[in-house]
Amino acid sequence: PTATLDGALRSVPGFSLFRRSDSFSANPTAQGVSLRGLGPSGASRSLVLLDGVPLNDPFGGWVAWTKVARENLARVEVVQGGGATAWGHAALGGVVQILTQQPSVQTTGANATFGDFGTRSAEMVHTQPGVLGTFDLGAQVFATDGFTLVAPERRGPIDVAAWSRHTLLNLRWRQPLGEKLSWSAAFRSFAEQRGNGTPYQHNGSRERSLAVNFAGQPVATFGWTATAYAQDQGFSSTFSSVNATRTTETPASDQFSVPSTALGATWTGTWKHGRDSRTSAGADARTTRGETREYFTLVAGSFTRLRVAGGKQADLGVFALHERALAPQLRGTAGVRLNSWRETAGHRRESDRATGIASR
Repeated sequence: PTATLDGALRSVPGFSLFRRSDSFSANPTAQGVSLRGLGPSGASRSLVLLDGVPLNDPFGGWVAWTKVARENLARVEVVQGGGATAWGHAALGGVVQILTQQPSVQTTGANATFGDFGTRSAEMVHTQPGVLGTFDLGAQVFATDGFTLVAPERRGPIDVAAWSRHTLLNLRWRQPLGEKLSWSAAFRSFAEQRGNGTPYQHNGSRERSLAVNFAGQPVATFGWTATAYAQDQGFSSTFSSVNATRTTETPASDQFSVPSTALGATWTGTWKHGRDSRTSAGADARTTRGETREYFTLVAGSFTRLRVAGGKQADLGVFALHERALAPQLRGTAGVRLNSWRETAGHRRESDRATGIASR
């Protein structure tokens, strides 16, 4: 009955969000996921993957759950506990892997939902097989007038409903390149606007991403997958302080632009040794770049200072992992990982908006 994917996942023991509110009403920066209570914060200590591509924001680490449409989901796997050996340092708390359906025949599905608080949603998916390959289309439009986030006994004139609107488009092409090799390319476009409970506070997100995947099974005991992806994202948000009687709010900052990009690639091979053991090995690389640009220090009704801060981050890792059944109810895993992490071009600059003179 939940309206969001993260709301449904909260029924999984050990899964929680940074705040008690789910993505139906929470600011995206507070949608960090925590598994077994490890490192709860806006920046997730757990890795969230959508068909093998990280869903965590490249710059802030939070997870925008509204990027995932529910109509074409196949399943969600939750791996609790540190998964850094195979998944990298982003999986200190565990992994949430979201997998979409990949039907081989023509299918069409549609869903429309209407509810309280002016909530309405329309979603459709379509799969069209062709001579060369298969085309998948998914689209969603969602809007809600929202509800007031403050309890009635504490509510004041400044409190308004936390509304949200978003649109989502997914396109994917899947094609076999022989009996033992296939490839696919997926494109995602996402845009969202939110109100955060007062007239001044609001935020917006947008993303465009492209992912290419190759998968091969040359022999029955060995298979491999390779994925490369590129993500371009943007975020903006305003913040304010509200007085004790909740009658007025004062702008605190205007985070007018938070651009970020990510490029990544992974390769994983798996060897099967009989029915109850296997060995996996692979390599992964990711480079991210992000920056926050914001106005602050309100004087006479306008912001007087500008802050620009950000940098680059690069990760490269290789791993090997062996799993074996030790007893009918006991399984052992041993693994090793080598990881290189580098941060460059880190900067923080503050200046006067009127004169442009640097103050820090």
